[in-house]
Amino acid sequence: MFLAGSLIRFDREQYTWKSDSSQLLRRGQLRLGSNLFHVGILGIFGGHFVGLLTPAAVFHAIGISRTAKQTLAIVAAASSD
Repeated sequence: MFLAGSLIRFDREQYTWKSDSSQLLRRGQLRLGSNLFHVGILGIFGGHFVGLLTPAAVFHAIGISRTAKQTLAIVAAASSD
């Protein structure tokens, strides 16, 4: 539905597509917030990447138990809220 609606809107009203929020960045008021938001998103993606794709044997080899790994994941997720 989102894709179909977007295509129909783009076809009918091409010139109404604009980003008013980017005008706020020109004034510098949201520059810090935008940068912190993007750093946070990259941190979340990186954490998921490492947590999901790293074999359990690697964590065991560096001395991190499954319980510690799960606790760390829970604490990191709770702190990002």
